[in-house]
Amino acid sequence: MMNNMGVPVTDAPPPITPLKIIFSESSSKASYRNMDWNGRIKALQKADLGSDVVIESYSFKEYTVKEQMEIIGQAAIFVTACGGGAVTATFLRRGASVIIYY
Repeated sequence: MMNNMGVPVTDAPPPITPLKIIFSESSSKASYRNMDWNGRIKALQKADLGSDVVIESYSFKEYTVKEQMEIIGQAAIFVTACGGGAVTATFLRRGASVIIYY
């Protein structure tokens, strides 16, 4: 599917640096599933994980499917709330992790 969208896929992807921790913002219309990640993001930033770790957040509904695939394909860790928005994790690279909050 990723090849059909023009996003290259390899059998053994090279490590990506910096490592990206990507948060999915506003992933649901249901208020109880819209997580406020600010506290978690600030805690990670305070932990000073080093220059080889980057923390990003996206509202994926603002991006095309291809753009979502390209963004999430760069993640080492993907953090999201349960629900339809979590399907973006389908496009994680081999060896990446997803953390789904309910």
